[in-house]
Amino acid sequence: MCSSDLAPSNEAPAIANIPADPNLYGIQPLLFRGDWARVRVSVPSTYCADPKPARPKVYEGWIRWRGPQRGPALWYYTRGC
Repeated sequence: MCSSDLAPSNEAPAIANIPADPNLYGIQPLLFRGDWARVRVSVPSTYCADPKPARPKVYEGWIRWRGPQRGPALWYYTRGC
């Protein structure tokens, strides 16, 4: 995840690494700008968590959500919790 500066950039410093296991985090999209999305990431996920984690780490920043080689890199549960 890139810095939470106003504009997305490959050169921006990383502020957090998103875990490889999708069960360990939750992403809330805030804004899309081309191949970039400004997101709020909670580690661990607070979405559908019962009980909710007491102190999740929350980050906001830009991630590249799609690219020419891989296509889309984000997905979501279509049926809710």
